[in-house]
Amino acid sequence: MIRGNASSLTFRLAWRIIAIFLAAILLSVGVFAWRSDQMLHTLLQQALIDQAQDIIEHLRTEPRGAVSLDLPTQIEEAYEAGGADYLYVVYDRNGHALRSSSSEALHLLAGAVPQGREGFFQFLDPAHGAMHGYVTEADEFRVAVAEPRGEVLLESLVEQFPGIAVNWLVPILVITLVVAIITIRRGLSPLRRLSRDAASIGPQSTGVRLATHSLPGEVAPLVVAVNRALDRLDEGFQAQRRLTADVAHQLRTPLAVLTARIDTLDRTEISLALRRDVERMNRLVEQLLRMARLETADLDLSQPVDLWETAIEVISNLAPIAVAQEVELSLIGAEKPVLVRADGPAVAAALTNLVENALAHAPAGSSVEVEVTADGAVRVLDEGPGIPETEQAAIFERFRRGSQAKTSGTGLGLAIVAETARLHGGRISVRNRPKAGAEFRLSLQPSPSEPG
Repeated sequence: MIRGNASSLTFRLAWRIIAIFLAAILLSVGVFAWRSDQMLHTLLQQALIDQAQDIIEHLRTEPRGAVSLDLPTQIEEAYEAGGADYLYVVYDRNGHALRSSSSEALHLLAGAVPQGREGFFQFLDPAHGAMHGYVTEADEFRVAVAEPRGEVLLESLVEQFPGIAVNWLVPILVITLVVAIITIRRGLSPLRRLSRDAASIGPQSTGVRLATHSLPGEVAPLVVAVNRALDRLDEGFQAQRRLTADVAHQLRTPLAVLTARIDTLDRTEISLALRRDVERMNRLVEQLLRMARLETADLDLSQPVDLWETAIEVISNLAPIAVAQEVELSLIGAEKPVLVRADGPAVAAALTNLVENALAHAPAGSSVEVEVTADGAVRVLDEGPGIPETEQAAIFERFRRGSQAKTSGTGLGLAIVAETARLHGGRISVRNRPKAGAEFRLSLQPSPSEPG
């Protein structure tokens, strides 16, 4: 499973989301910059209209014809403090100024206010730059207002925008990236669970299926299809295993009959060769049955098994073969119970194969030692030709025999040992001894109830 790098699905999706988000921001900024001038002018025009309406609402004509303007204190103070920033002049129908925000307003607006119409107007003052104004009529009055702050506001906004972008957009991008990654990882958690389930499926666990609950709708059809494919594979595995066991079982009877008939023949060179061939076939059938049982049986690992007692039993059974081959077979090591979590018959069969393999390669007059160690391991040492390093990994595969083999074995004995070790959570290894021969080590898990 790939994690924490740019090739993971989480980071691919997160960077795509960030790219889309950034593109949306940049597009928004571009549109804003394009529309900001028009927007600010619209706001300025609305502000001028509001100012003119405020003045009109507070204009009064006295009984003797005098005109008074009683603005609220806050507005009056704003005009007084604004200077040339906020200007107004009230005219009569003949264009005579009646009231103004200041004498400077009279001077600036003189000649700038359009005659005979209402609306917006602009004029340029050397001291204040571009001025924007608005003139409207109400009863016998014409009210003109003006201010220069529109361009100043636009320039200020343009100058401050980079700082705003850095101070706000960068943190927003970082937060978006973090939230996107967390959201995507949570969304992909069902896929990680599926990956763990799929990793547990193997030749010995073909019945395991991927869970289909709490899956996204886009993934569920794929999982269902994978489960159906696993069903078909499981059926194929089971059929193959049943075929192997059935064939091996069916061959036992005709081979037994053939062996009995060969025994009735005179001891000639041909009959002895036939007997050796039949013995090899019997050996192959027994190994096939043992492998089939190992693959299909549920091993009982609940009871501790004493490796020392198991080794004694195996050596006792194979002692006649060692004597016939003039090989010394001995047991060394713990000389006390060494308890491991294992299936007794399976471990005995694996150890038998290891000792038989050592006897098959041991020359006459040599020795084979079986050592039981206190850490739950069995070492089988012989004085044969050893195993080339290039072949040491392959000899545990089915029907693979080393180039140094002296006898016509089946090629299944060491494969059974390796499979037994795997099913027990143990390990099988091989290395050449310093002087001559090979050393096989079968390591199993010690039982919690092991003394000492």
